[in-house]
Amino acid sequence: MKRDFTQYKIYLLLITVAAILWAGKIQYSLPQYANIDLAKYREMALASPGLNLTIPHPYVYRLFAPWLAGLFPINIDLSFYLLNSVSLIALAFVFFRILSFHGFDEKLSLFITSAFVFNRYFFQFLAFDYYQLSDTVAYFLLFSSFLLMAEKRWTLFGMTLILGILTREAALLIIPVGYVYLYEKRFDKKDFLWLTIYSLLAIFIFLVIRVLIPNTSQENYFTQITYGLSSFFSYQALTKRFLIPITPFMVIPFIFLKDFYDYFKKHFYLIILFIFVAISSMFGNDFERLMTAASPVFYLFLAYIISKYLNSNLPKSFTVTFYALTILTVLFSSLYHLWGIIRLPSREITMQVTLLSDLLMFIIFMVLKYQGSLTKEKTIK
Repeated sequence: MKRDFTQYKIYLLLITVAAILWAGKIQYSLPQYANIDLAKYREMALASPGLNLTIPHPYVYRLFAPWLAGLFPINIDLSFYLLNSVSLIALAFVFFRILSFHGFDEKLSLFITSAFVFNRYFFQFLAFDYYQLSDTVAYFLLFSSFLLMAEKRWTLFGMTLILGILTREAALLIIPVGYVYLYEKRFDKKDFLWLTIYSLLAIFIFLVIRVLIPNTSQENYFTQITYGLSSFFSYQALTKRFLIPITPFMVIPFIFLKDFYDYFKKHFYLIILFIFVAISSMFGNDFERLMTAASPVFYLFLAYIISKYLNSNLPKSFTVTFYALTILTVLFSSLYHLWGIIRLPSREITMQVTLLSDLLMFIIFMVLKYQGSLTKEKTIK
């Protein structure tokens, strides 16, 4: 068993490295990248081990990752790239662990994690724009904090949460999710106490940082949420938040509506995570990638569907074909016009690839549902 698990870890490492290389690298010196997030993070890193407090809201509050990148006595851009690559590998491994924690075997967890690391918004963008180190580290810490909480490792949980607060606002998401999870799983009162203590400490640090560091820009959380609310219910925004990010699997919840209801009825804390991520996405404009914190919700349900319908009674040839076609469709759907070592010629082509890959996945999973249900009926008879 241990030997098999080690093999899966090696496979996961190789797949993740391949996914990082597949994304390509941003050419930060190009004019179109002069005023985006990476410029702020580079300035913050160049001030390390000091702090550059002239950076505008909200980047100036995301202290840890740029500060860490600036500490290393190497080229700042290389520092960002190496740290981000290591953090992406760590993110893939903690994602794999979340799947295993929820009861899925190593083979399926590896497959689902592979689909995650080739998702163009949840992982590929972070690999391409390696200056988004704060995002990569924040998601790793957020997912790690869930596992530490579930395993009642409260000291490490507290340290991870505090480090997360110093990295990015996403760390706060574990607080509402944590209370619902502890209640749903009937944890002891002392566990609620530990969660409360560390949550209050994290909120205190969050507020103190924002009080002590002056906001040099005209933008603040209020202006962000005002703008976010004004566009939240538009057709384009809803599509880009809740459908496009999970390409090529956007149709899966609609195919398996009853399973969708049954699964999340038993895992309500995942719905809470999804809701709070959706709310937090109002504070930004990049609709798709801001749903990354909710990626476990999508992929856990996907793992559940595959484990339920791809049962051992199906022919081995069907199983092999299913996995092969699915991973090829995932790779096809990862192609994009803005990043990747293979870039599509235009946004229009990207939309066509998106629709085609979702159609292919619709066909694959409709066949899976039919075959799985048919095999189950034969077994009962």
